[in-house]
Amino acid sequence: TALANSGANGVSGISAGLSTLPDDPVIAALSAQAKTTLTANWTNAGNNLSTIYRVDLATSADFTTVDKTQLSPANATDLSMTGLTPNTTYYARVTALANSGANGVSGISTGLSTLPDDPVIGALSAQAQTSLTANWTNAANSVTTIYRVDLATSSDFTTVDKTQVAPANAIILVMTGLSPH
Repeated sequence: TALANSGANGVSGISAGLSTLPDDPVIAALSAQAKTTLTANWTNAGNNLSTIYRVDLATSADFTTVDKTQLSPANATDLSMTGLTPNTTYYARVTALANSGANGVSGISTGLSTLPDDPVIGALSAQAQTSLTANWTNAANSVTTIYRVDLATSSDFTTVDKTQVAPANAIILVMTGLSPH
């Protein structure tokens, strides 16, 4: 509004609306670890109740590749991220989305791995005097998954007679040092 000496005022039109920028959310540790699910957690840092957040997950802390992106409902402080690869470490970052397109970004969470998928055990094979071969399929686990094989002489595994660890991504393991029967 322009004020004139004569008392008559000139009124301008209405300017375009512009939003203030959201505060950067504060990332917390990932939680609720499951085979294909993790939950991202953050504090809203005083943003208004209508603020929506974008959660990005990546398998490297530098976020060169974003593996999963999902939007939260308004005013959320956590979001369950599903459809993840079992036994894979993920990192999270959270972005507060502004009406103007300028966004506030959190730091990066510490990494947390999803739980491994259960392997499917096959029959023991390659029977020898002091060894057997354990066989399994790795289900949907990442190639970095390491498997522990337990052998017992009873099906209830009250006593484990032998434990060995297979290398990453293995689907067989020769169990040696067994007692001949």
